[in-house]
Order: sequence, then structure tokens, then C-alpha cells
Amino acid sequence: MKGTILFIVLFTVIGSSAFAQENDVKPIEGRGWYIGTGVSYFFEITPGEFPNVGPFQPRDHYEERDPLNPAQVLNYTESTITGSFGEGWRAGLSGGYMFTKYFGLQVDVNYFGGKSQLMRRNVIVIQDGPPLINSVATGDVRALIFAPSLVFSIGNVGQIQPYARFGAIIPLYGYLKINTNIIDNVNIPGTAREIARTEKVHPTASLGFQGAIGFNYPVVHKVKVFLEMEYNNAAVNSKDKEVTAYSETRTNTTNGQVTQIGLNDLPIGMKLTDYEKTVTSSSNTEYIPGTIPPINNPNFDPNQKAKDLRSYINIGGLGLTLGVRFRF
Repeated sequence: MKGTILFIVLFTVIGSSAFAQENDVKPIEGRGWYIGTGVSYFFEITPGEFPNVGPFQPRDHYEERDPLNPAQVLNYTESTITGSFGEGWRAGLSGGYMFTKYFGLQVDVNYFGGKSQLMRRNVIVIQDGPPLINSVATGDVRALIFAPSLVFSIGNVGQIQPYARFGAIIPLYGYLKINTNIIDNVNIPGTAREIARTEKVHPTASLGFQGAIGFNYPVVHKVKVFLEMEYNNAAVNSKDKEVTAYSETRTNTTNGQVTQIGLNDLPIGMKLTDYEKTVTSSSNTEYIPGTIPPINNPNFDPNQKAKDLRSYINIGGLGLTLGVRFRF
């Protein structure tokens, strides 16, 4: 991946310099360097099922139980949670060189901040009474993206100057942040728990596609505003996960005694997880994969990093970008 990026950069610099040094050739209108900046908003267009939150599937579950017999379920609703992490704001810088007024090469570096998405919700209540469990997990993506593209223009030098771009998306840095808040009054008898947890899932190296159409509009000499519509598609798989914040309050419902548990109180196996394509009975998984409800793995060693199945997310979308470009 690093070799690919280096090749693209060298190709841009060497190719552009060669054209720029042709002093004995009459300058071509529309040829030359430019830089720009823009702000975008993207909408999801390829929703899919979200990855699991730990051992829990992406489900929106609501359940009411009998006040006289809390083990008896009176009614419930459940739905699959789908979506994409490609919706959100983006801002960045771009630079390029037009070899002719019809063809050029552009490189963008963008920062993307995704909209928070519901990944899991589990609400269990006593009918007309207090909650037994209220668990909600939301996720959003942050990413720094390198995006080289080829630029094609019809060569129009009037007020409206249409163009198209096609290229690649290479995430340089980023993570999926998952915030989970839990009220649990049932899983530990005689204890009410309130939990707030933040996890960061880091991705493996990946490559995506982008395509855009737009137009430049000259406003003053060598300054243009531009508007473009862009489609991008990139599937990213998980590499590892780290719990970055954890707060748990346990209240004894008999005597009111309160116990606080923080991030430093968690063992390594509950803070760090490595994702793998395949796990087996010898893998250090906290839960036995595929069991519903999750079954604790009796061989789990909390003093070692946990293992879990790799998951995939989509950060593609369709967006509009408004910005300004400066020519040299």
C-alpha cells in the first residue's frame, strides 16, 4: 500500500515537472497547477447489516414482562439494524496539475467525520414498570483519507466548466468509535449496574473507489469556485479493538453500597481484542461465537488479549462538495 502511494506521488511530480519544463512550447490554455479546498456532506446509499457489538447481533429489541412473573414475556418487537457509516461531513485539501485543458491528475487529502449510527438496542421492562435492562450502542467513523484521481474536462473556458474525476480511496488513518451505555438491574442478583464504555476499532489497510462529476465557475482571475457530486465506495475490515473509556457503578439494592469500576480495573482481555478471519476452540474468545444468548468461554484467559471474528463496515456514500480552487 505504501508503495502504491509513493508511485502515485512520484508519477505526479515527475510527469508534471516534465510538462512544466517545456519552455519552448507555447503554453496550453487551461494547463497548470492548482490547489483547492472544499467541504462536503455525504449520504448513505449502500446500507447493509451492521457488525456485531461484541457478541451481540445488530438488533433493536423491545420486550415487556409480566409484573407478577418477570420471567414471562408478554410481548416484544425486534428488527435488524442496517445502515452505512458513509454518512457525515468531510473537509479537505486538494492539489493537481492539468497536463492539457482536457486531462489532469488530482490528489486529495480529506478528513471524514461520520454521523452517529445506532448499532444495537436492547430494552427489557416490567410492564408499566421500571426497566430491567436498557442497553444502547452507537457508532461513528473518523478517517483521514488519501484520494488520487484522474481528471477529465471538456475544455470549456466559459463560465461553466464541467469535468469528471475517477480514482481511488486509501484510508491513511481512522477508527470506528462505539459508545455503549447500559442500565442492568437483572444480570447480577441484588445489584443495579450502570455502565458507560467507549471502544475504538482500528481497520486494516484497504482500497476503495471514487467517481465525481462537477463544474468550475471562475469568479476572479485564477480563482474558481466548484460544485461536484461524488460517489465513493470503500469496505473496511477490522484489525483490532481497544476500550478507551470505561465507567461502571454497582449499587447493592439491599444496603445501598456503591462500588466504582474504571478502565484501569479491567484485565487486558477485556480492554484489547485482535480480530481474526477464523477462530477456533483454542482461540482466546471471551464468548463462544454464534451462541444466542452469548455463552461465556470457560477457557477464556482475561490476562491475555482477546480474539474475535473480523467484521466489515462500509464507509461509502453519495455527497456534494462546495469549494474553491486557485490556479498558478
